[in-house]
Amino acid sequence: MLDENNILVQSFRMARDRFQGSQVRDFKLRLIGTRSTDGREHNLPSASEIAAIIIGDFDPESGYRDIIVESKEGHLKRINELHPSFMPMQYPLLFPYGEDGFRLGILYREIDGRKKTKRTSVTMREYYAYRLQERESEGKTLHHGRRLFQQFVVDSYTCVEQSRLRYFRDKQKQLRSEVYHGLKDAVFRGDTTPASIGKRIVLPSSFTGGPRYMIQCYQDAMAICRWFGYPDLFITFTCNSKWPEIESFLSMHPGLKVEDRPDIVARVFKIKLNNLMHDLKRGSHFGRVLAVVYTVEYQKRGLPHAHILLFLHPDDKHPTPAEIDKIISAEIPDALTEPEAYEAVSQFMIHGPCGAANTNSPCMIENKCKKHFPKKIYAETTIDEDGFPVYRRRDDGRTVEKNGIKLDNRFVVPYNKELLIKYQAHINVEWCNRSRDPSVERLGFHLEDEHNVVFTDSDYLDNVIDRPDVDKTMFTQWFKANEMYDSARQLTYSEFPSKWVWHKNISEWSPRKSGRSIGRIYYAHPGSGERFYLRMLLNVVKGPRTFEEIRTINNIIHPTFRAACYALGLLDDDKEWHEAIRQASLWATDMMRLRESNNRLIVEELNYDKLGEAEEHARIVQGLNTDQRNIYDEVRKSVTCNNGGFYFVYGHGGTGKTYLWKALITWIRSEGKIVLAVASSGIAALLLPGGRTAHSRFQIPIKVGDESTCSIKQGTHAAELMSKVSLIIWDEAPMAHRNCFEAVDRSLRDLLRFTDPTSLDKPFGGKTVVLGGDFRQILPVIPKGRREDIVESSINQSLLWDYCTVFKLTQNMRIQQNRGDKPTRDFAEWILKVGDDTIANADGNSIIEIPKDLLVPGELDPIKDIVEATYPNLLESYMDGSYLQERAILAPTNDIVQELNEYIIDLIDSPEATYLSADSICKASSNIEHQDALYPVEFLNSLKFAGIPNHELKLKIGLPIMLLRNLNQSAGLCNGTRLTITQMSRWVIEARIITGTHVGCKIKTHGSLRFGLQECGMQLIQTQINSSAST
Repeated sequence: MLDENNILVQSFRMARDRFQGSQVRDFKLRLIGTRSTDGREHNLPSASEIAAIIIGDFDPESGYRDIIVESKEGHLKRINELHPSFMPMQYPLLFPYGEDGFRLGILYREIDGRKKTKRTSVTMREYYAYRLQERESEGKTLHHGRRLFQQFVVDSYTCVEQSRLRYFRDKQKQLRSEVYHGLKDAVFRGDTTPASIGKRIVLPSSFTGGPRYMIQCYQDAMAICRWFGYPDLFITFTCNSKWPEIESFLSMHPGLKVEDRPDIVARVFKIKLNNLMHDLKRGSHFGRVLAVVYTVEYQKRGLPHAHILLFLHPDDKHPTPAEIDKIISAEIPDALTEPEAYEAVSQFMIHGPCGAANTNSPCMIENKCKKHFPKKIYAETTIDEDGFPVYRRRDDGRTVEKNGIKLDNRFVVPYNKELLIKYQAHINVEWCNRSRDPSVERLGFHLEDEHNVVFTDSDYLDNVIDRPDVDKTMFTQWFKANEMYDSARQLTYSEFPSKWVWHKNISEWSPRKSGRSIGRIYYAHPGSGERFYLRMLLNVVKGPRTFEEIRTINNIIHPTFRAACYALGLLDDDKEWHEAIRQASLWATDMMRLRESNNRLIVEELNYDKLGEAEEHARIVQGLNTDQRNIYDEVRKSVTCNNGGFYFVYGHGGTGKTYLWKALITWIRSEGKIVLAVASSGIAALLLPGGRTAHSRFQIPIKVGDESTCSIKQGTHAAELMSKVSLIIWDEAPMAHRNCFEAVDRSLRDLLRFTDPTSLDKPFGGKTVVLGGDFRQILPVIPKGRREDIVESSINQSLLWDYCTVFKLTQNMRIQQNRGDKPTRDFAEWILKVGDDTIANADGNSIIEIPKDLLVPGELDPIKDIVEATYPNLLESYMDGSYLQERAILAPTNDIVQELNEYIIDLIDSPEATYLSADSICKASSNIEHQDALYPVEFLNSLKFAGIPNHELKLKIGLPIMLLRNLNQSAGLCNGTRLTITQMSRWVIEARIITGTHVGCKIKTHGSLRFGLQECGMQLIQTQINSSAST
């Protein structure tokens, strides 16, 4: 058939016959790439000269569009996609008659009413789009090619892309650019050849799909966020290959499958997507829609799908859980009352089966579903700690059978019932190709006479300068519009596109008659000087008509844009940075307007089982002794009456302070109220239910002074949490500096004064605050402080102490409950006497004699003796966590600790790893050049500081270690947590917790953290593992 009808086959057969009968060494067959007649008319050759055999060298003037077939030498020449025979030769079965493919110069057909364009000939993209359409008058061979047709579609697309890329590459050789004043200076110097000035350019952002194109699209989306805040709904719309439109088409083409016609699938999906976008913008499903951003994706083994972001009207933002249930469902409908919805959910919105029922499911990774199915059963929709909804999934007995497995509501993908029934496709709706609505107008700007001018190497510079529109830019035409229209002078440059339209073809702004648009001024780096300050002013100044008017402030013409910024106060108080992040300002505004249900901090504090807390409270209260009960009743009365109160519970270890805290905490939470349980250290916070460190909860500054306040601002989530608090419990209070309590007091008074003006005159703003601890234990640590400095820093030296009611707990509940033996009771009494200073002289300076039965005997090797006394049978028991949990050695100095650690490490026979720190001077330090010379690295490595690991840290598997920073209090990883090492690598350490509330839990921690400190007049940065050997 091809021999009879395909002219290309006939030509190559003729060449073969000539080759076999000729003694000529080299000859070539040339297929002429330039047509004088239309190839679509199947112009058959009238003579054999059409496929002439040309003997001789390759003609370089023939143009790169020709296909050259060489023989003898074995070289394969590139077949250019612009040749009309390219596709027929690639796909002879799809083009059996050898009809022409795309070539340059195919003219448009004259049709009445067709929109006139500058182009007169068909582009490659238009040609292939034309060929993909079916017509009754044309053959069906191409469209019935099945997999060959798919290859043709992909090949056509790559040809279009390659042509576009070649355009940019070729134009890069011709185009040059220079700022306008640079051209004028060149002409003044007498330079008239453009090759001597300017720079080569490309226009990469105009290439669809390129990196700069994607960045521009992203920035456009961020501009929409700047105006409308966070998106509210995330919708995924996936094509359904069984849509009636697709199946109807395939039924008219027997033998074809869905995958054989990707063009039809894409066209139907686009039509459906357009209808869906129309429905969403109309606002009948989710409320009024202000803006839409969506992107279309084509997966290698999936159908086309769109990811859609909806920006809703403020009145429709942040709905309650009940409102979410109206628009989003994660449950199986009733098959009897809603059969259509039941069928749609069964077909499109059921995930799996996966998990144990189907371990080979594509979603399974390491025996877990990457989509986290099955979900948990929830009786009601709630808002989780991150502000995201947890959809209602009731255990109602409804199931869907899929692959022989019954799946319940735990496997339902969230959906909107109306959209699902209408579009009969997978439409995942979650609350929270590239298209935007509204559109974003990218606003260019430049300094005076510094706009870019594009020209070619062949242009005369005089002609370039004399162009009528050479000085017309979007920016300068904005000046002209401000001069011509008074209404234009009411807008800043970024606001201008909302009321005006830019016509690029005539370089003019005109009043907007319909639609809407958002302006986004191109970015300017702070290091770009005057350009950066000009951009700042364009966000403020309205209606200037000249560059001079932009820098005119209060009728004073400033010499520079920077001076104008200072005059406006934009630089005096860091407002330049405020303007630099103005695109995110509306986000903060929205955050301040979040309802209580979206406040993660409040949700977290209310996320307790009230019934369970009530049961625990009833059990604990029964165990309170008389002193504990009196304190409990007093604090409860203060909270109930909302009188506010400041209390301190003074008791040594074992008197039941933690037990009392649990009684108060469970009572408050069983009432559905908020109690903040904090402690001065991470280890102490672990003992409190839901405990946090005080610094973390109240955002107390690390360096706290006499006038310090907490970093909690009005209108934030933390501020709202403070206003809802009923009780604050602060354990181990004597360890904290009095300035910490005073900072919290100032902040609470300031935060609560708007709801209660009298809060300014009440301690802690009128909140009930209970402190606890023992002044006989560790007081605030004052580096290099004297005794009087330490006493002065204590809470009982604060002015707040005058308002404090002190309660005492004296009964040692720990000994009574454990029925301690006489040596234990004697030790407890002796320790108490030491703390009360009744065992020595009243001045507190006397030497205290320790009883001999408390001392470790031995004099020759004290390190060895104390290790053997504390860790008997160490080599046989060091891998036992319970053995290490009961033992520890305290030492007065780090040097002694280092000696103990080195001794024990040498004893243990297990794999060892050595970790070295990276020490440096902070680059932000003053006189960094001089400090680098003064403090070489080897000197920095030799420094040792409290609370920071040494430069060289040796660790072994099985060795106990202690964390030196708070990592995750909820997981029990605090400063002071002890662990045993189970595995080590260069960057990761695996360890098992042996102290606290998470004993036995394994954790993996990254091997290095940054420690910063001010020492020796320098700021040192150390990167080292976040732990130290602990014996």
